[in-house]
Formats: sequence, structure tokens, C-alpha cells
Amino acid sequence: MYISGTHITNTRDAKAFALLSEEGIAKGVRRIRAVTARCATQAMELASSIDSDINEASQLEGAFLEKVLSFYHFLGIVSPGVAVLT
Repeated sequence: MYISGTHITNTRDAKAFALLSEEGIAKGVRRIRAVTARCATQAMELASSIDSDINEASQLEGAFLEKVLSFYHFLGIVSPGVAVLT
């Protein structure tokens, strides 16, 4: 196992932990990107806000929902492959 990045003496120092991404980079090898402390709190607040927006958007009509998804794609929040199913 190879571990890189910031290390802390005690997990209590992290205060909060948010996993941003994980991916397989080779057979049996995973890469994760995560943040702690204030950045983790901000990431969780953003995720909660996006979740609320998605819940609200699910009530929208197709054309307007497409515009919302396009905007999120522009911001890099939603991948281009996300489609509206009506």
C-alpha cells in the first residue's frame, strides 16, 4: 500500500472528512481524493445544496430541467452524460 498526501497525528485533528473522488488506477490499486477540516465542511455543505437543487429540479418540466443540468455541467458538477428521463 502506498499512501501520499497530508498526514495528521490524530484523526481528531481532521475535524471533518469528505471523500471527493475514488478511482481504480491499476489492478487492486485505488486512488482517493479527500479533504478535511474547513474544506470538508464546505464540501458537505455544497453537496447538501446540490442534493436540494436536484430534489427541486426533479419536480421541473423537461425543458427547464435540461437548462438546469446544462448549468451544472458548465460548472463541472454534473458530467455531460447525465440525461433527463421523462
